[in-house]
Amino acid sequence: AIAACDEVVRRFGESEVPALMEMVAIALYRLACLHGLGGDVDGAIAALDARKARGVPPSRSQIAKDRNFDRIRDDPKFRAWLAAQGVD
Repeated sequence: AIAACDEVVRRFGESEVPALMEMVAIALYRLACLHGLGGDVDGAIAALDARKARGVPPSRSQIAKDRNFDRIRDDPKFRAWLAAQGVD
């Protein structure tokens, strides 16, 4: 699943077509979720930051509630990232 998300980002990440931009944003969020499920804090943060850099900031409330991040939620790096986004 990570490879599929990476492929979407690789192939369409620079597109300015709205539908493709949305697809990339979704792929980046899914990628962050997959990294969260795997306990990879750095990977999750990188994917969320990449989404934000493309002008589609992830929903802070969604991240705060999303169980896919439960495994990394108490990690100091992830908590600091959440705090910087305005999520407690």
